[in-house]
Amino acid sequence: EGAANERLCRFLAREFGERSGVEVHRELAPVKLRASAELMVYRLVQEAITNISKYAKARQVWISLASNDGRVQVSVRDDGFGLDPGTQPGSAYGLVGMRFRVEAEGGVWTLASIPGQGTRVQASLPESA
Repeated sequence: EGAANERLCRFLAREFGERSGVEVHRELAPVKLRASAELMVYRLVQEAITNISKYAKARQVWISLASNDGRVQVSVRDDGFGLDPGTQPGSAYGLVGMRFRVEAEGGVWTLASIPGQGTRVQASLPESA
């Protein structure tokens, strides 16, 4: 329990790095989440790195998973192109679905992107007891 998410994120990061040649930095700690939230974190990381491989042209990716003050924080950041500020939410590469899944687990989803400097997808979720 708790280490499953860390292992899954580590696996995704390793596979992505090997397949893409992108340098992947990981800071992954075991966290306590309900099973449905664990699956959501896995899918969030998976979707984020899929978007990076398709659109970002990144050289480096940072994936973090940690627990702090009763909240689980997951973040995927890249140094790629960033999103076009004119991108409409409905066409934003699965980002709407990501946000919906995080919010369905009682979490908060944020997206930060600067054209030419990369993108960060982050979720903060309540830790499971």
